[in-house]
Amino acid sequence: MPPNKRAKKQPVTQQYIKKFKGSDHQKLISKFHQLNKKKSDLENELKVVKNQKSDRIRVKKEIDTIQSELDGMGGLIIYQKASQIGEKRFNSSKWLMQELTNNIKKLNQIKDTKCNLLDVGALGENYVKYKNLVNVRAIDLHSTCSFVETCDFFDLPYPPKKNDQLYEIIALSLVVNFVGDPVKRGEMIYRTFDMIKDPIEVKNQDETTQLIGGYMYLVLPLPCVKNSRYMTNDHLIDILQQTGYNILKTHYSTKLAFYLCQKNLNINREKLTKKFPKQIIEDGPGKNNFTIVL
Repeated sequence: MPPNKRAKKQPVTQQYIKKFKGSDHQKLISKFHQLNKKKSDLENELKVVKNQKSDRIRVKKEIDTIQSELDGMGGLIIYQKASQIGEKRFNSSKWLMQELTNNIKKLNQIKDTKCNLLDVGALGENYVKYKNLVNVRAIDLHSTCSFVETCDFFDLPYPPKKNDQLYEIIALSLVVNFVGDPVKRGEMIYRTFDMIKDPIEVKNQDETTQLIGGYMYLVLPLPCVKNSRYMTNDHLIDILQQTGYNILKTHYSTKLAFYLCQKNLNINREKLTKKFPKQIIEDGPGKNNFTIVL
């Protein structure tokens, strides 16, 4: 009788992710966001009470408790796995490339080189199939595949000092909502403007002109703009326009909201004084607390 094969022990994260099937992945993501947001709030509080020993000890203990719960969930790896389950149902790169393929081809022909695309919060090789059109730099805080570089967006050179630090396209797909601090969410969107090359004017066959290039692509879970007490679709569009973008096209699936934006060359961002604090816009039962502060 052949010896019994010892069953391979699965990693804790793999054991945990198996518990989440179908729609349960959204519950996991929501739980992760809640804990991450609470941790971010406590870290901000820690900065305020840095000279008050008793309060500092209390806040640190609360942060440790939340971190333990996150670790028990498998941390960021579990979040990414759950997000991948959701992204498989609608690959956001597909919609973007459907919208931009013709313009990208024009840009490549004019520049005699492929466009550079920065995919922030990348979960996999979403843009690999388009490598004949774009040079992709895919980054994430904790990469789960060789194609994605482990890198924090906020560690990228800012403001960029070299041309090779600029991109024709920056994609923020399901990453802004992952940032726990609403101020950092606003900063992430604001920074992209200076990291994207200016669009250029081209003449079409019918003698009309158009601007191509200078694209920022934002994808958020639909509840962020449809079921938040602090954020609406109109409010988000206002933020994007004040950040320096024209909204070229929007699209809404049953789960996600898509915004294709282009740099507005007629705007002086230094003269933009409108502020976007955290304030209730549409309150009601069952509303979430997602917001972006700018």
